[in-house]
Amino acid sequence: DCSPSFEGIPAEVVWSVVTMPEHFPKWDEHCIEYRTVQKIDAQTEITYYSVKMPAVLTNRDWVLRRSTVADASSGQWCVFSRSVNVTEVPPKKDFIRAEAIQTGFYIRKSPDGTGANVYYFAHNNFKGKIPTKLVNWATKSLAASIVAKLRNAAASLCKVPVAPLSPFTESVDPVPTDLDDESPASSPRSPGPAPSATPPKKEEPKKRDEPVMFTRRMLM
Repeated sequence: DCSPSFEGIPAEVVWSVVTMPEHFPKWDEHCIEYRTVQKIDAQTEITYYSVKMPAVLTNRDWVLRRSTVADASSGQWCVFSRSVNVTEVPPKKDFIRAEAIQTGFYIRKSPDGTGANVYYFAHNNFKGKIPTKLVNWATKSLAASIVAKLRNAAASLCKVPVAPLSPFTESVDPVPTDLDDESPASSPRSPGPAPSATPPKKEEPKKRDEPVMFTRRMLM
């Protein structure tokens, strides 16, 4: 059955909103820049994508190989991206280069052909040191917020009255702001302890922070 969130919104319209860059600002408010680096063929291209991170965190960017598969005859569309390294786009000074293991959308027509089912999946390694509080927020609310804004943009484009959001997407929490700076370089180093006649106690080595992984799959 068609999800209530996309009821009455043609799948073709959702596909256009997801794949055409001119529509991105309507549903991806965190995007700083999106551009095509290289066109490989009609279905595949290398793209650059950067986003503004919340609060004191360093902004992230990606270099992605984006592929699209459209089968209008069966009413199915898919766009998926993964990170690649290309010499044309070296890392930037003020960004942390994140990694997309696999991200994208799968869209299909509803049985009656008037609406759409939208599957959103995201498996990213944001690198750096992201506070647990923000990871928890992203896991709960970020994917819901993205899909809700996508639904609103698609409904606006085809002038369809927006259906009520599902209970999950209604509970989108605001981005936490009381976060510590993730960049050690931004904080001055404190002087070491004063010399002591007593040898310092040997401490166990601390584990290094692992890269933060964010995975979310969502059906609307």
